[in-house]
Amino acid sequence: MHLFDIENLSIDFATRRGKVEAVRNISFHINEEECVAVVGESGCGKSVTARSLIGLTEATGGKCREESRVLYKGKNILEYSDKEWMEYRGSKKILSLP
Repeated sequence: MHLFDIENLSIDFATRRGKVEAVRNISFHINEEECVAVVGESGCGKSVTARSLIGLTEATGGKCREESRVLYKGKNILEYSDKEWMEYRGSKKILSLP
């Protein structure tokens, strides 16, 4: 089993000019003890993708589409409850975003 399985990840942002598709239908996996680098041009969705792995997509104004799945040890973190997020991230709040 992979540590992370990202399947059909698509993330949109609502703007005054309409919807912006920041990430479109990407899929990849990360194995345990594997080091992964995400590279690409400025504005291609690297940071938005990384934020989805720690549940900060909505905190930064984005929304994962319904078909998106981010599986951590087989469970879709996009469906986590508040309690599950706390356990996943840890109980201390160390980051505050507007």
